[in-house]
Amino acid sequence: MTLSKIELLNNKFIDPGEGFTSRDARITIESRMIIKNRSIAILNNHLSIPFQRSNICKGLNCLLSNYNQNDRDNQLYFLKEYIEKNSSNYILMGDFNLSDQNYSYINFTNDLIDTGVCSGKFNYTWSNVFFIPFIRLDYIFVKNEQDQVIIPISTKTFKLDKSDHLGIIAELIIL
Repeated sequence: MTLSKIELLNNKFIDPGEGFTSRDARITIESRMIIKNRSIAILNNHLSIPFQRSNICKGLNCLLSNYNQNDRDNQLYFLKEYIEKNSSNYILMGDFNLSDQNYSYINFTNDLIDTGVCSGKFNYTWSNVFFIPFIRLDYIFVKNEQDQVIIPISTKTFKLDKSDHLGIIAELIIL
């Protein structure tokens, strides 16, 4: 969910097809806001999990033996191409189902600012079910087109009812 003090305009679904519209139907929602005559795009994402869920396959051994991040990596590639083709300042957020220790994180984020890293906190977001979350899967990224228009100030996590993830919120200055 995207909350903003500024009115969100031109809300639309981006359905890039293969990779997103699999069995789990992953879609990106794009919104825009206008601040000081600048357009800022916001992409809210929920990318595929890198394994096949099944009632038969349960437990860590089963998950690891069925690990396949191709769909999720195709979605990351699509998003990277999308923001490179559309000149704009971007805020990308959501459940990326991607650890910051995964090589795909490095490839995806080389032109992005990870607001969680900027805050100097770990901001682990998964799992809300365990006593202490131990991995980041949810992010808020910033991409500035030319001038540094969007500056991250802080991020923090918070408990969400009925979710296995913690929520993440970022404070941003938009010049």
